[in-house]
Amino acid sequence: MKGFLDRYDLFIFDWDGTLTEIKLMNRVNERLNFLWLKKKERSKRAALYNRRQVARLEAKEAKEIKEYKSLIDVLMLLARPKLQPYTVETLKLLKKGGKRVVLFSNGAYWRVAKEAKNLGVMGYFDFLLSGQDIEYVKPHPLGLNIILQKEKVRGKKALYIGDMADDVLTARLAHIDCAAVYCGFDTARALASEKPRYLFKDIRGLYGGLHG
Repeated sequence: MKGFLDRYDLFIFDWDGTLTEIKLMNRVNERLNFLWLKKKERSKRAALYNRRQVARLEAKEAKEIKEYKSLIDVLMLLARPKLQPYTVETLKLLKKGGKRVVLFSNGAYWRVAKEAKNLGVMGYFDFLLSGQDIEYVKPHPLGLNIILQKEKVRGKKALYIGDMADDVLTARLAHIDCAAVYCGFDTARALASEKPRYLFKDIRGLYGGLHG
């Protein structure tokens, strides 16, 4: 496959499971947190059907999710995540090539920023956006749309890199390409079912794909 480094001007990365290794605690939090799943389902329905009554989040539910998710973010921070192999090499390659690099996560801004800083990679990102801050998490495409508008980049010149089927769906709803890696939450089969533009085993595979 010919390298696709020059095909895109903007590279948007997910955080948990994509650039950081996932431990048992993280998997349990993501899969069994019913309030978080409820918020994701609300975002998905709003994105797919664009109905005002579906998109509106009741105040009580919003408070529950915010309080519960704050606890989950603390627990995930305490799990002391590590970078996926070839994360630094990939980010260096992109910055050397003059690319814009953004971090977009469902995780809380304070937690993701702290982890990225502790792991020495925060400086590679032009900015970080949390889905929680805009009240719509993936797979709602609002976050990616905000990034495209802020960066003044057309959708076909942006690539979103994630490890979950929701990431692929988010990219598709935002009309941008997606590179999926199955080193995180979802399996290669689950990711392939959403038909990403690229599918790699891990970040090392992505790094190789950029080169060709």
